[in-house]
Amino acid sequence: MVGKLYAQSCRELYEENTKRATQLYVNDASMVQWLDIRDEMKKLKTNACEGEFTDDEKRNILEHLKEICKRVSDFKQYFTYRDELLQLMGDSNNAIDLEEESAEWEKKTITKNYGTLRVNLDSEDEMTGMKEMAVLKSKIENDLRPIDIRFDYPENAINNKKLKTQSIRRLEFLQLEISRGNLQCNFDGYDRDSKSFYFEIPYVPLLRKSKNPSQWYAITFDNKKRYRINYNVPDVVLTIKPEANWVLINQLPEKWIKLTFDKSLKNIEFRDIDENRVLKQSLDDYLRIPRGDDVDYYLPSNQRIEIVLIPSRGIIYTVSDTFYRYLFPAVIILAGVSVL
Repeated sequence: MVGKLYAQSCRELYEENTKRATQLYVNDASMVQWLDIRDEMKKLKTNACEGEFTDDEKRNILEHLKEICKRVSDFKQYFTYRDELLQLMGDSNNAIDLEEESAEWEKKTITKNYGTLRVNLDSEDEMTGMKEMAVLKSKIENDLRPIDIRFDYPENAINNKKLKTQSIRRLEFLQLEISRGNLQCNFDGYDRDSKSFYFEIPYVPLLRKSKNPSQWYAITFDNKKRYRINYNVPDVVLTIKPEANWVLINQLPEKWIKLTFDKSLKNIEFRDIDENRVLKQSLDDYLRIPRGDDVDYYLPSNQRIEIVLIPSRGIIYTVSDTFYRYLFPAVIILAGVSVL
């Protein structure tokens, strides 16, 4: 009975939100409205609604999600839903039409005209926790809230004029997703030169090259300090100073698992079970950070990984599916939470 009622709720959610999405297409919907309907429709793809929809309905859900992501310039989810839709369509004419969408939505166009903005925290100030992965929050009274980030810019500074509308939507999307906590300030990118972590803001529109600061981004954090940056190439780094009410929470983002090994343990091999390949540090498949007598390894949590431990005495330990702690050599597993 419970299962039947839940199935009915999935059905009701489908009917209600597909109708609502169709109405928004013909109205002048706001970014907030689009994000709200996107989040509601994403519930239809959770395990809770598994097996409740026909193939046609699944395709309808994906078509709505793909179109909504276009309306808000959510590039990552757009390509995800687009690829799922292509797989579901197979070799049909609709699949061919989908592959021939306008050039502004080709991956190569997005990659060429948008970049990942790296944000470093000035470690010379009081906050020096960037030797570990962490999430940056703003503490207001007793509440921890997401950081607010605002992009100010002259519209004529957008590098590709044909992508002006798309780029403006993208910046509005980033501001709202960060303020809602959907896009967190996760310090999980690692700079080997400075040996410190940074956070990334993905797919930031590139600006035209200019020596005039008025043609640059003015990026404001928590309505306090404003930083100007001439963001015309993807590898520009923005360094910011911490505010008095900022808090670093030392925890791993969901996409990472952390392992700590004794430095005497050599020749550790990480193998992707599904792809049957060895992960390479040189390809940024994982992070390796020496910590005195220990070495930290950060591995992707979305892969099934087999770990082969080869200690100096020649014994080979193989770990798959479940991680264990061995007395010799010492293996410390910190999954989900990293404590300084």
